[in-house]
Amino acid sequence: MKTNITAGLRRGKPFTLIELLVTIAIIAILAGMLLPALGKARDMARTVFCLNHHKQIGVVQAMYSGDFSDWLLPAMGAGPANSDSWVSLLSGICLDGTRRNSANYGVTFYGTTVGTSYTRGTFACAKETIPFGWPGNGHFYYTHLGANVYLLGNGTNPGTGTRFWRKNTALTRPADAIVAGDSKLSNSYALSGVYEFAYRHGANDNRSVAAGTVYQFPSGKGGANVVYADGHAATRKFTELCNPKNPEVSDTITAALRNGFNQNAGVLK
Repeated sequence: MKTNITAGLRRGKPFTLIELLVTIAIIAILAGMLLPALGKARDMARTVFCLNHHKQIGVVQAMYSGDFSDWLLPAMGAGPANSDSWVSLLSGICLDGTRRNSANYGVTFYGTTVGTSYTRGTFACAKETIPFGWPGNGHFYYTHLGANVYLLGNGTNPGTGTRFWRKNTALTRPADAIVAGDSKLSNSYALSGVYEFAYRHGANDNRSVAAGTVYQFPSGKGGANVVYADGHAATRKFTELCNPKNPEVSDTITAALRNGFNQNAGVLK
C-alpha cells in the first residue's frame, strides 16, 4: 500500500493566527536582545579601525623624523596652513586636494575642502558623523584628528613659550608623549587641552564642534583614540587624560599633552 505523503501533509493542522503572532513576538524579542550586542560590536569594530589608523600615524611620523635629522613632525610647518599642517606634511596632499612638493609617508588623504565625499582615509574617524569641509558649514577643516601642539610645535610661533619645534632627544618617556588624537575642534589642526579631544568611542560625544561650545565637560562615557611617540595607540577617557605624569605639570587641562618630554628642550628650526 502506497502512502500519499503530500496528502498527509495537507491534512496537518495549520498555524492559527494566535500561534503566528506568538512566533512573531518571540522573533521580535530575540531581535531586540541581539541588536544592542550587534551595535556594540559594530562600534568596537569602528574603534579598532580608528586605532589602526592611529598606529599607522605613529609609524609614519617616525619615518618623517628619520628623514629630517630627528626633528619631530611639526604640528604646523612654517608655510601656509593649507599646505603645511601635519596632515599635509605626512600625506603630501594639501587641504584643497592638490599635491605639495613632498613625499607621501604611506598615509591616505584626499583633502578636506574638495567635498564631503572625501571624508575617508587615514585621518577620518569612522565614529565621527560630521564630514570634512568648510568650518562655516559646521564641517571639519583639518580632519577628525589633531596634533599635540605642546610636543610638536606651532609653526606660527615655534620658538617661544612651550610650543617649540623639538627633536627626538626631547622625549623622556615616549610611551607617555601624545603625538595626536581624536579632535572635537572643526577649525584647528592642533590639540592644546583635554576638552578639545573627541570622546566618540564607546559612547557618543554630543558636544558641538563649534569653538565656543566645545569647552564643556563631556557627558558621555566615551574615550578618545590617541597615538604616542613610541608608536602605540590607545583609547583614553576624559579622566585619564587629566592625569599629570610629569612632576612639573600640575595643570590637569593640559597634563596629557605635556607628559613624556622635556618642555625646555626645543629651538626654532
